[in-house]
Amino acid sequence: MDSSINVKKQSPNRLIIVKGALTNLAGIFVKSLNVLFFIFLGRFYGPEITGMYLLSLSAIDIISKISILGLDRTLMSEGAKNIASDNESGFYRNLANAVIIGLTAASAVFMLTELSAGTIASVILKKDELELPIRIMGIGLFFWTFSAIFIAASRSALIMKYEIMVKSVSEPLVMLVSALILYRYGLGITALCISFVISSAAGTCASVYLFSRKFSLKKLSENIKCGSKGLKEIFMLSFPTGIYDMMNLLFQRVDFFILTRLTSVATAGIYGIAVEIASVVKKVRQSFDPVFIPVVSGLFEKKDFDETGIHLKNVTRWILTIDMYILLIFMSGGKYITSLFGSEFSYGFHAMLIMSAAMLINGAFGVSELFLLIEKPWINLVNTAVVIIVSILLNIILIPRFGMNGAAVSMLVSYTLMNFARIIEVFIIYKLSPFSANLHKVILAGTFSAILIPAVKFVLRNFQYADILTVIMIPVFFTGLILYIKALPELDSLVIKIKRRSDYENRIS
Repeated sequence: MDSSINVKKQSPNRLIIVKGALTNLAGIFVKSLNVLFFIFLGRFYGPEITGMYLLSLSAIDIISKISILGLDRTLMSEGAKNIASDNESGFYRNLANAVIIGLTAASAVFMLTELSAGTIASVILKKDELELPIRIMGIGLFFWTFSAIFIAASRSALIMKYEIMVKSVSEPLVMLVSALILYRYGLGITALCISFVISSAAGTCASVYLFSRKFSLKKLSENIKCGSKGLKEIFMLSFPTGIYDMMNLLFQRVDFFILTRLTSVATAGIYGIAVEIASVVKKVRQSFDPVFIPVVSGLFEKKDFDETGIHLKNVTRWILTIDMYILLIFMSGGKYITSLFGSEFSYGFHAMLIMSAAMLINGAFGVSELFLLIEKPWINLVNTAVVIIVSILLNIILIPRFGMNGAAVSMLVSYTLMNFARIIEVFIIYKLSPFSANLHKVILAGTFSAILIPAVKFVLRNFQYADILTVIMIPVFFTGLILYIKALPELDSLVIKIKRRSDYENRIS
């Protein structure tokens, strides 16, 4: 029997991970509000202004990692330890220090952003028209920082729904409504930047309010007034992670920036939407991280590496399975998905598929990153620095020849190399591996299903709704194959329970 399905070793943490991840995963579907905004953006503003907005947003996103400074991850890890040991004072002390550090960092980063916006636009991105958007959106640094801090504090207590309510409901909804209202005034990119600031402010208000429903703002305020006790410790824990987060996000955006320098803003806009679509794959792992980090932190405190290894194998397999479903849907009907944003955006179909594959690799096998972040953050810094250099070189070589597809291929190669390194490092340091017999079965089922897509489309080529049928048939086939080869024992157990219940009800009737 596969060691990853040792139920006795997994309870109750297994249920905590599953329930928390399912709650977060629901946020992916709720976040369709964000998709509506990007459809509005593509159809009403076109590729060029879409590219300008996404470039400005990417620049601010990277800069924000310096103001957040890894405080979100530190609060999740340290807060979980405080709660596990009933150390309420430690919880509020750490949170107060995070607020103080966050306010200081956000203020410094905001001033630097305002001073360097022209340099970022003209020198780094080679697009002078991006200076004003970056200046306006820089105001959102304060709001993003405090949202991250309060959401992370809630996550440390395994309250996952607050992140969904803020990031998947409040912010996208306010962004969409604000953009629709301001569109009529013909402000162009400025309207989108103002909408961004309004939505991020709304997100901060929502995160603070939701935090206050379970925790005490009064106790937090008292700890802030007490001074700087423990401030240095929190800063030293967070700083390496914050630098890593910034470098990691820079790595994720380097293709976008180089593509902008070597091509046009419109091309970058089409590619940016392709990446946004592909990022649905990335969201699956993001639904597991917030609940997996506290669980792993607790197990590391107990030095229980056996149970940690079981969870690593399971979570990797679950993420890969869900990602496979999404990738198969994209492969079957991705052209229709890209065309929703406007006819010009259908040119990003192949780039979207390549990026989806890249994010699948980083999503499923990137779980190993979390173990390095907890105890060996400097290793992640080295990994990311090396891969950034590799990615820059690949982008410079491939983009002039293959355009946006070359940018996507460079990310696929870079993600593969990075995660290969992480897996080896985690195995050497902790003797933990994400691989299991059932994981190999999922890979086999997904690969076979993907190969089948062209054959199904060829057979149905004369049928009017061939692509729609393919989108339905391939995931169903993938599910049947997974059940047949028993790649997900959890599903087998569920099917057995349903059958038993059905047989029982039949006997009663």
